[in-house]
Amino acid sequence: MNEIEIIAEIGVNHMGSVPHAHGLIEHAKNCGCDTVKFQLWDTEKVYPPERWAEMKKLELPRECFKELKARADDLGLRFLCTPDTYNDAVFLKQLGVDRLKIGSSNVTNLTLLRAINELGIPVILSTGACDSSEMLEAVMVLRRTLVTIMHCVSAYPAPEDQLNLMAIRHLVSRWHHQRSIGFSDHTGLGPAAALVALGLGARVFEAHLTTDRTYPGPDHASSLDTERMTTYVNILRYGARCLGSGEKQLMPCEIENRREYDRFVAAQRERSGVTC
Repeated sequence: MNEIEIIAEIGVNHMGSVPHAHGLIEHAKNCGCDTVKFQLWDTEKVYPPERWAEMKKLELPRECFKELKARADDLGLRFLCTPDTYNDAVFLKQLGVDRLKIGSSNVTNLTLLRAINELGIPVILSTGACDSSEMLEAVMVLRRTLVTIMHCVSAYPAPEDQLNLMAIRHLVSRWHHQRSIGFSDHTGLGPAAALVALGLGARVFEAHLTTDRTYPGPDHASSLDTERMTTYVNILRYGARCLGSGEKQLMPCEIENRREYDRFVAAQRERSGVTC
């Protein structure tokens, strides 16, 4: 129950460079992450014209995704990708991905969600910038394929006083028997918020990875560099090891001390004359 997955969100931090994308996969492995995540889109199909110049520079050619997945496979990392259209989802299914990630921008795109639900591929759903009723509708539409619900605040970076992490407790209480619950961490500050999310029941964690937080681009400032990501991974895994079963019980490391405590209590009783 306490196994966790840590996703390195590469997103657009490759800056449109295929070699840099490969390098970030290797960094994710070295940092101890379990999964790398990319985004697949055609700029002219999903962005308004005023953003074409910006986003076209960040778009990876479709033909490179087979190589990126193969590199992740070789390193023992799971490959995850966000499709922005149904055709992108079909392409990823044909590529052999075992899950799709639905970004927060498509939570209310029920037409797309219905189509993806029919593909039969497991789905991780981010739930930023929506309310509970919109989230519930998306969850119901994806009822056949949804495996993980990610609490998310769609701000880059997300301010700590608006993280609303207690929402994770609600998700866990309602859904954890059927689906895992996660946290998309956009703070860029390190593991503190993720540790709180872990304690509240999150078991899947996503954080952006970069090699330099000062690079230009929409996500670098809310990302973790390789040193911070390594710390993030190590502390989260330490936290997961600390959780235990939740049942109050005598732990193996306590047995010898318990014997001492019993001798201590027996000695007290003997001296005081108390027999019960």
